[in-house]
Amino acid sequence: MKVFLDNCLPRTLKPHLSINHHIEHARDRDWGGLSNGELLRQVESEFDVFITVDRAQRSQQEEQKKGYEKYQLAFIVLRVFSNRLEGVLPFANDINATLDIIQSGEVHYIGEPRLLKGL
Repeated sequence: MKVFLDNCLPRTLKPHLSINHHIEHARDRDWGGLSNGELLRQVESEFDVFITVDRAQRSQQEEQKKGYEKYQLAFIVLRVFSNRLEGVLPFANDINATLDIIQSGEVHYIGEPRLLKGL
């Protein structure tokens, strides 16, 4: 499975993710400056899973308005207080387990239990 890490995630997360999957970061492709829509179109054409962060700044309704269903991708959305490595690394095992089961069109939320309430 080909997995894309959004620019909002630390590149240093890559070695902590499953070796069973091909992992690339936005900076590996120089896609860090693309708008969200253009980025998702590029990712959709080459990858199976898009991993991004929501630092709990949006309500669940706003998150659902992002239109993930428009893309032929699976999404893993990390709901964490910090997108630095120390903020996302505790969830590496959950990310890896999700990568083993996620299917195209699905959105899986992983993160701080308090931030996942109501999802």
